[in-house]
Amino acid sequence: MKNTFKGFLRPGLYILVNGSLVVKLKLLFSDVRIRTLVKALLKNKVSLLWVKKHNFGIKIIGDKILYRKEDGSLMVFDTNQKKVFRKYPDEKSIKLLKEGYCTLQKLFEVNSLHFFNELFTEESLIDGGVLRHVPEALQVDIFESILEKYFEGLASAGAPRFQARISSKQFFEKLASTNYPNEMQALLRKHEKLVSEVLNSLDWSWCHGDLTPDNVIVKASNYKVIDLERCEVMPLLYDVYNLAHNFVMMSGNITPMRRLIKGDYEKHFNVINENIFSFQKKREIVVLVMLVLKATVAWDVYKTKNIALMHKRWSVIEGELSL
Repeated sequence: MKNTFKGFLRPGLYILVNGSLVVKLKLLFSDVRIRTLVKALLKNKVSLLWVKKHNFGIKIIGDKILYRKEDGSLMVFDTNQKKVFRKYPDEKSIKLLKEGYCTLQKLFEVNSLHFFNELFTEESLIDGGVLRHVPEALQVDIFESILEKYFEGLASAGAPRFQARISSKQFFEKLASTNYPNEMQALLRKHEKLVSEVLNSLDWSWCHGDLTPDNVIVKASNYKVIDLERCEVMPLLYDVYNLAHNFVMMSGNITPMRRLIKGDYEKHFNVINENIFSFQKKREIVVLVMLVLKATVAWDVYKTKNIALMHKRWSVIEGELSL
């Protein structure tokens, strides 16, 4: 694994943390949290990596690597040239992104990509901090800016529609395997007819797939959406609800989700299907349907094994529902 990393690094001394993060020694304390470093040291998961020379046959080079063990993807950060090279786990992943990228550009303020080769993309390394860590009021402002851009894109350019990836029957068959709490599952079964109506009314198109406050970079009041590698076909508005839910999960900010449920953004929704969002019970059902789709269809379906996570996904929004 160390030799794999070396091929993408400039000469110098590096620190390898937890087998997944490689940082040049001089960048250590700016790029690695002290808490993470101490934990890794205590578990003996920190080592040195000396790179003597660069393989000049490789055009991708940097001074920091972030490696994702679960799928083998990695990111190479070139802080000198302000670039990020992203390696995808397989050709299928990058093929999906190539197909959906044009749509994502219309719907979001994305950090532009260049498809470098069959497995790598190149993008600018942008300045700023993640949306998770800005004040709540600014989080709400950025969320509403994202919402405005999303609906403007749908109204002006549209988005291709695809066949649904799950039927109502499959939805309820898979519900039990999600590890969501019994009370959430019982609520959905209680309103099975309405759930089926909502599910059957949803249009499916390209989505970001992993739109969280950590994948939005903010500088002042400007923002860019990053990390498009989870692009896949999901219902329209999946990204919006996923972002609102992750505000609660990551930052404790309930405002965007509360406003979605109350219908504060209803004026926008007629671009898609105003009937779905016409009264509060349906809007609440949409929230729950998106959570189930996240656990049955989306790329991160493997996280259903984490029972504590599944229970938290429910508990953070349970108090907002009147079903």
